[in-house]
Amino acid sequence: MGASHAHPLYLPGTSSLHRARPQCKIAATLLFVLAVVATPREAFWAFGLYGLLLAILAAVARIPPAPLARRLLIELPFLAFAFFLPIVGHGQRVEVLGMSLAVGGLWSSPGSWSATPT
Repeated sequence: MGASHAHPLYLPGTSSLHRARPQCKIAATLLFVLAVVATPREAFWAFGLYGLLLAILAAVARIPPAPLARRLLIELPFLAFAFFLPIVGHGQRVEVLGMSLAVGGLWSSPGSWSATPT
């Protein structure tokens, strides 16, 4: 007998990703997270590739954009925090499009956005 899929987050599907063994999906997710964490922050191209890979996987799994966008709403507070780091950060500043931004905040260096100016 199969498990009931009555959970509201469940999306039925028959793609190759849906049919993959759960152990493989967990291992792939863990390896992906480790690769992202191990990537140097200066490697913007790598983060672009990670985003492209995730978009390709969502397309292969045929996940509709609306449910995916609703699930990504949980990331908004973290994105807002990252957006405001250069604005409220202290330390060395740089002009970008007429705005004075903290260099450490642009690189999200915790030592440069402390409450006390350096």
